[in-house]
Amino acid sequence: MNRELRAAVPAMCLLVLLTGCYRIDSPQPNTVASFKVDIAGIYSVAAGTRTAVPVVSACAFRYGGAASVPAGVKGTQECPYQIVRGDVDIDITATALTRSGEPTTDFNGYVAWKAVPGALTGDYDKRWATAIAGQVSGTLRVAHLYGEVRIWAEDAPVALTYFDGGLGGTIGLLPPDMLNGDSVVQPENLTRTYASGISPIIYFDEPTLQKLQLPEVDNRGSPFEGEFITVGKEEGSREQLLQSCSDDPANDGKEAMMVVTGTDQSGFFVTDITACKVKENIFTNALKFIDEPSGFMPGTFGSMYVYNYSHPEGLAKGDLLFTLAGAVQEFTSTTQLTFPSWSVKERVFRLPEAEQDKYLKQVPIPDLNGRICGVSNNPFLTDEMCGHSARYFKIESLESALVRLPNVRFPERFKECDFNGDGNVPFFCEHTRDMPMFWGTCDFSGAAEPANEVAERQCNIDCVTGQGEHQGKRCAEQATFVGFGQFPVEMNAPGLASARLDDSLTMRFSEFPVTAISGQAPLAPTPPSFVLACNVDVRWKSGTAPVVAGPADTLLKANTPLYSDWGSLGAIAVITAGAATAQAKCSIAENPRIKINLVTKDAIPELKPFCSEDDADAERAAQCKMLRAATFDVVGHLRHVQPARPRWTVIPRGPDDLCCHPGPGLACPRPIRTCPQP
Repeated sequence: MNRELRAAVPAMCLLVLLTGCYRIDSPQPNTVASFKVDIAGIYSVAAGTRTAVPVVSACAFRYGGAASVPAGVKGTQECPYQIVRGDVDIDITATALTRSGEPTTDFNGYVAWKAVPGALTGDYDKRWATAIAGQVSGTLRVAHLYGEVRIWAEDAPVALTYFDGGLGGTIGLLPPDMLNGDSVVQPENLTRTYASGISPIIYFDEPTLQKLQLPEVDNRGSPFEGEFITVGKEEGSREQLLQSCSDDPANDGKEAMMVVTGTDQSGFFVTDITACKVKENIFTNALKFIDEPSGFMPGTFGSMYVYNYSHPEGLAKGDLLFTLAGAVQEFTSTTQLTFPSWSVKERVFRLPEAEQDKYLKQVPIPDLNGRICGVSNNPFLTDEMCGHSARYFKIESLESALVRLPNVRFPERFKECDFNGDGNVPFFCEHTRDMPMFWGTCDFSGAAEPANEVAERQCNIDCVTGQGEHQGKRCAEQATFVGFGQFPVEMNAPGLASARLDDSLTMRFSEFPVTAISGQAPLAPTPPSFVLACNVDVRWKSGTAPVVAGPADTLLKANTPLYSDWGSLGAIAVITAGAATAQAKCSIAENPRIKINLVTKDAIPELKPFCSEDDADAERAAQCKMLRAATFDVVGHLRHVQPARPRWTVIPRGPDDLCCHPGPGLACPRPIRTCPQP
């Protein structure tokens, strides 16, 4: 640049400043840029009472008991809190900060709370608080806290809740600037800075399959529904997922062991074999009918179905998993993981054949009985539908687990109730407020129904419950079987355990001694459906009282149940067929005919429950006769199917999950093996 040009530059700049330039002020910082969030207390809330959230049992043991754990270590990585069933109150204090991180007294406004992870459960007054001169304190009510939890404070509108197509919660408890009379100001019309801050990490226990499943209200949902959750620790991690079992010392501190119990065309079932036993008395508002003798639930809530949308290639029954992850979802009230992923700790097919069941044989397979199904000591309408009540948790504790059905009987007939051919038959609900109680429509509004639906529903009721033309018969609705493959089977009747009957409901059967002198069974007049069994060979006779049995009357072999489904026989007399012993006894009971659904079409397609003893093909007719005369022991996974009647379904994995006790003079239907003798 020459000397003349250099001299002209200042003058040119002065001219530009005087004619075309203007001043731009620097933006002023907002009064609040973030928050410092501190936790003042964490409490479990039940019936309006707040109690300190307990820490995991390992930490409590380390300090010599829960009462001795120092406050400063609670909620740390070394001493996490337990996952709490129900609501948790978290007392919070927060300080508004400037951009430079200094406290400010200029902020006065409404601060919203939230927890991640966690679900807000309280009304609006438990979701925000007022800041005065930069200081704010309040209480957040939340549930489903697990893992690494952070509490947020935010200069933002309170998130609105919705219920039944409209706003939920108490509108008057919203911050004042969100209210315009009786109307709610939408968040987009509010002026907020959206400045936010988070608390230090609060450590809660890690989720297990059991903790995902433990219900809070009823058996139709998971408390973690909608959450994406990982259970377990990856290979190579220095951490392990350990059980925290305050009521179960045997499993406390054990590593969680997730065993694949079966696969199907859409996914697989898994059970945590070290899951804690669960005390029955934690379900204070649940229907229990009859307490468990042990004080613990029959299952651990430690099983789950994993919906993979296809067969899980490379995964085998008996494999042990490191981790399992996915979104928690309810399908027909069965909790499942969707969009899943998993990592395998041990593939059992790589082991010698004799060792491939090393984990599978540790999976408990309890018998499903009347007590677990929710049958009451006094006859009730819903007794015949296993696990019908939504507030009954004993059967829920076994959802997706392997269970055994001893001594079940298959349908004798199939009835087509789909009169209009649309593939659907209306299901039915209980009406227990009217007397006598009855099964009827599930629309309790009183609205008129189409005549066809009324007829189809009544047909379905009569068939499944054994009423009307099906009195005393085991009936399955045909359209339901064709559409879903499910059919009801009649479960084990009450009576002597030695006869393979259900002794879980002692008030539902009567025991009586049997001698060489004829005695009358204590159930007269006998009901239309009863079962008699004795632990010795006996002769029996029925008729109008008084009845006397003798050596020429009908023989009933020891521990062989006699089912009567053909109407009242009057009184029944019994006498020993051989020498009497002091321990000789019989049991007699009205058969509640408890029903549960079974699906065999995928596991055992050769088995044909929909058959006819009058089939023109002699072999098919013979197989049908064998099937209907036999009783079966069935193992399978238990699933909840809320719209079905009955609502619970057992799904065997293959032919080996069934065995048969043949009818008199008959064999087992193909391909079912004969059950081993006890």
